[in-house]
Amino acid sequence: MKTNQPPINLETTIQDRILRVIVISGCLLIACVLLIFFGHRAYVRWQAPRLARQAQSAIFRGDLTTASLLAQRALQLDRNNPDAARAVADMADKQGAEDALGWRQLVVKVLPNSMPDRLALVRTALRLGQTKIAEAALAAVPNREQENAEYHACAAQLALALNKLEDADFHYQRATELDPSNVVFAFNRAVVELRFLEKRDVAEATLRRFSENEKVRLLAQKALLADAIEHLNWNSALPLADAIVADPKSEFSDRIVRLDVLRHAFNPSLSTSLEKMQKDGATKPADAAALLIWMEQNEQAREGVKWADGLRPEIRDSSPVKAALAFCFLTLGDWNSVEALVRSGNWGILEYLRLAIFARALKERNNLELFRAKWEAAVAAAAANPVLLNQLLQVATTWGWKNELREIYWVMVAQGQNRTTALRWLAHNYSTAGNTADLKRVVDKILEDDPNDFRAKNNSIMLAFLLGKAKENESETARQLFEQNPNDSTVVSTYAYSLYAQHRLDEALKAMRSLPKDKLEEPATAAYYGILLAAKGEKTEAAKFLDLAQSANLLPEEKQLVREARQRTDLLP
Repeated sequence: MKTNQPPINLETTIQDRILRVIVISGCLLIACVLLIFFGHRAYVRWQAPRLARQAQSAIFRGDLTTASLLAQRALQLDRNNPDAARAVADMADKQGAEDALGWRQLVVKVLPNSMPDRLALVRTALRLGQTKIAEAALAAVPNREQENAEYHACAAQLALALNKLEDADFHYQRATELDPSNVVFAFNRAVVELRFLEKRDVAEATLRRFSENEKVRLLAQKALLADAIEHLNWNSALPLADAIVADPKSEFSDRIVRLDVLRHAFNPSLSTSLEKMQKDGATKPADAAALLIWMEQNEQAREGVKWADGLRPEIRDSSPVKAALAFCFLTLGDWNSVEALVRSGNWGILEYLRLAIFARALKERNNLELFRAKWEAAVAAAAANPVLLNQLLQVATTWGWKNELREIYWVMVAQGQNRTTALRWLAHNYSTAGNTADLKRVVDKILEDDPNDFRAKNNSIMLAFLLGKAKENESETARQLFEQNPNDSTVVSTYAYSLYAQHRLDEALKAMRSLPKDKLEEPATAAYYGILLAAKGEKTEAAKFLDLAQSANLLPEEKQLVREARQRTDLLP
């Protein structure tokens, strides 16, 4: 039978089939690639948060090992996952680690509007002494969200870190008003108000009431004890110390405090209490070390060495006990024993202390070159950890090492650790030592942190004039500061001296005379007024003010200016 269909071209048919197979295969391949790519992204979006939540649950259960594994897996899937980063930060905070700060900052970067995460960043920064980071994080909270109890609690903690007690009191008051049921806020406010004479009685009554509250009882008792010790009220301190150590939640360190109270109260039970603590403290390195340090600080270093000799080897050879024993040898001046203890080995987290004690022994033996090397190694070992750096600071303070203290404070400035406190200490230190050049360096750092600080700006200009390094624009800045602060004697003195340096003596005197008489007679201001009067030739008046300047705390360059002025008034040969 015939049909109208065209004849089949076998070659064309095979080509068409091959082409269809290629097209279909290509489409399937693309689909698979897309499925893998988008499927993986969907898997990550689903799996990473799930792992992060599981990690957070493990943290709440106290299972930090499992939490760490889950959080790390979540971060492998999604490095910027805020839940995982938050979990890692929580674990780091619990362990006292400094890397918590970086994870907190990552969370806030991803979730800038999350108030809980921003406040967690503030708390972590304050724990690590990073007040500038804490300030910046709090400053970024919008005004409409600041009427929040947790915000005010964090602001109070920051104020305390900056030693601004009135601000801390205000913020704890607001936190208490916004959340009256939170006894911790009220407790913290009472602790702060113990510092204010007019509020002490109410604060003490509040803390005594809290000492009956299960949630904050131990904290309240410790706050009252600390206050009694500060005011040398040993009769009140002893029953508080007894109540604290009787609490099942008390620690060995609380018993150490009680020993102090017994000693200062001349209580006859001191020796028996110490014997019992030596028996109890011999089982843990941290407790043994704490007791050794107490003995060293209370004129029992030799007895401490004898007691340590009887400790089990694993306790005696631990880093904390070695460190405490080294301090006993330092007190006894037994440099051979000190060097034998610190010459080799590694004390782990206390390695900075081994190096510092080694440096002390070398300095005592006048081996200054090796001393410098060991001390610099000690600072380097502690530098990355704010807690360790602060401990090294306390050691250097105890030893009276002023130059080494400056080094530590400069490290703190460079790393932003308690930078404001460090700069304040350095400014006072260089001012007292008459080190004008380094004082200028400190003032300029303060100005970097706050370009609107008019006092720092004024001081920087004055120091530049004293060092002979004033720039042309600084005279103009001095004039602007004078116009903005015409009643500030320090600002007026700087402006007047800048005019004097430009050979505009009459204008300089006019600026000084704009101050009232009592301010002109302030010793430091009188020095500059006397210098100008002497340059004008008004000898009698100049002599009067130069005499007032004798009680001023002047820098060497200022003293030289006063000396030259007195020569002009014939007060010196």
